[in-house]
Amino acid sequence: MINKVALGEIVYCNLEIKYKKKTFNLERIVYKNDGKLFYHMARLKALKIIEPVEIKSIEVLARLGFENKNNEKQNK
Repeated sequence: MINKVALGEIVYCNLEIKYKKKTFNLERIVYKNDGKLFYHMARLKALKIIEPVEIKSIEVLARLGFENKNNEKQNK
């Protein structure tokens, strides 16, 4: 990967993905790092891909932070 993205980090980036020995470029997307696969099915359906794909490289344009995992209820 071109830029390191921490697990759970959300970035605005360009992705290069690999599917069945073909390479595709996805530009200007928001991506949350859940591992080595890209799962955003709405983007993949446009390419006629029906399963998660391997990420070949990431070019980070902006770092947006991490998902808020605070699920505690506020006391009233």
